[in-house]
Amino acid sequence: MLENLKIEKEKYLDEIIDRQNWINRLLKYEKSDHLTREMVEIFIERINLFSATKIEICYKFSDIFEDVMSNGGVYIG
Repeated sequence: MLENLKIEKEKYLDEIIDRQNWINRLLKYEKSDHLTREMVEIFIERINLFSATKIEICYKFSDIFEDVMSNGGVYIG
């Protein structure tokens, strides 16, 4: 049981580190006024084009992005 808890703890810590790294990247580009290739590679998983007027952008970490944006730019975790 203790070993399972240690494994769960490591998974949790890894997830927090991944989320914090993503947030740090987001903050790095916070004041950018244009989209760069690097930003696209970091943040966007895919872009779906349905027609000339309908485009869907799927972000790599959309759940984190939604958390941050719904809390005034602060990640609650």
